[in-house]
Amino acid sequence: MPTGTGKTKTATHIICHHYNYNLKKTGLIIWIAHTTELLQQAYDTFRGVWKNIGNGTIKMYKLWGEYSVDDTEEELNGFMVCGIQKLQSINNSNPKLLEKLIGNARLIVYDEAHKASAPETRQVVEKFMVRKGDSEDRALMGLSATPGKTTEDSFDNQLLVSMFGNKIIEIDTKLMNSVNMSPQEALNAPAEKDVIRYFQNRGVLSKIRKEELVYEDGLSDEEINKIRIVATANGYEDFSKSVLEKIGKNKSRNLRIMQRLRELNRDKIPTIVFACSVQHGQMLSAMLTLEDIPNALVIGNMSSRERADSIKRFKDREDDLNILINYEVLTTGFDATNIECVFIARPTQSVVLYSQMLGRGLRGPQMGGNEECLLIDVKDNLKQFNENMAFSHFANYWNQ
Repeated sequence: MPTGTGKTKTATHIICHHYNYNLKKTGLIIWIAHTTELLQQAYDTFRGVWKNIGNGTIKMYKLWGEYSVDDTEEELNGFMVCGIQKLQSINNSNPKLLEKLIGNARLIVYDEAHKASAPETRQVVEKFMVRKGDSEDRALMGLSATPGKTTEDSFDNQLLVSMFGNKIIEIDTKLMNSVNMSPQEALNAPAEKDVIRYFQNRGVLSKIRKEELVYEDGLSDEEINKIRIVATANGYEDFSKSVLEKIGKNKSRNLRIMQRLRELNRDKIPTIVFACSVQHGQMLSAMLTLEDIPNALVIGNMSSRERADSIKRFKDREDDLNILINYEVLTTGFDATNIECVFIARPTQSVVLYSQMLGRGLRGPQMGGNEECLLIDVKDNLKQFNENMAFSHFANYWNQ
């Protein structure tokens, strides 16, 4: 499902019905994700959905960071949210607990499933999915807006497809029409083949208004192509960190970015900025602060409390903080429905990463977001992606 259309809530609805009626409330549903934000989002969403459609009570477990489970319990039944790093650690150091989890598992759900085929991750998932003589049936379900790992036809993509049995479930707009319209209307209404447009027309996704940010002494198309070739010559799927840091130090580029951020702040437009590097994010934040423009910076080495406080301020519309800058943190698991502008200040060749950044502003009015979202893309981002391509790019890897 495209980013912003409610993958987590849709999945938890499916899980509640499966647990109630197919599993008869026995066994363990294990939800796996790779960031604290995604894990907490899954935990909170499931709890809310179960209150509305669940049957009776259910045990819920957290297994990430400092959280652990009591491995003395005879059986584990319910909904467990696990960090993949925690599962890898248990796999290496606590085989007894791992066997208990495997023995009780009935459904494994992998959030951001395009990450599931990484070697260490796949090793853990496969341990859950290998059937032993006395084990109960279990299933594997993945969630993703971009069901692929690389932009090229690659072994990694084929491996991912094989992990999920070459089966993909997508939005069927014809079926959606039959649910949402009268039989006569559904019969006469042509099904919208463009899933992104379908959701935009229904107000689930916002409509994107694009703006290309051109800076003085900017790179020519020929120079950009040269950077692409050199930056990825060593086998990188995307630009290397050293190249991103160099781009982030371009004076003309940064002055133009700052000029546009001043305007966005003046117009009180809630904006999420994706910086080139930690240093680039720190510099933009410092420059804004020197001009008394409220902003917050979110980077990986911050404490979880600092990160939470910054995000809370940004989401609070009574607060005058309209600019949230981050580097490699808020691409997944971060939902702020007030975002009116996504500012991509880092170049990327990864359709997955681009889709994730763009997705922060895609929530439409039906999802508590906005009718329209401004996408500001610095010219050196190569103009190679759009919101539809980012969703449909990997379709040809899967047998429909």
